[in-house]
Amino acid sequence: MNIVKNKKEILMQNDEMQIEMVKDGIVDQETWEKQNKKVLFVLKEVDANEPFDLIEFLLDGTPGAKGWRTWNNIARWTQALLEGGEYVEKVDVEYRKNIYIKLPLLI
Repeated sequence: MNIVKNKKEILMQNDEMQIEMVKDGIVDQETWEKQNKKVLFVLKEVDANEPFDLIEFLLDGTPGAKGWRTWNNIARWTQALLEGGEYVEKVDVEYRKNIYIKLPLLI
């Protein structure tokens, strides 16, 4: 099953119906399927007034964007759960991208 393809089809239907929503989901299906452990964080709500693409937002890595403290912590927690290791003090864009491809990103 191609999860990403199915997601795109559903999102296209929503666009046609003009439903406003935050687009989320699996970032990299191949990486997700290869992992022995599957980690999923479900957040209560989005802190935004407008619909947007969560994956695009997180992979873009806009500095100073609202909510980075939460997403940096999710990257750290994911690292700890999947690979262990030391606490990462400074989380940069490349670190986040390498972690986020291992997750479905949902709100």
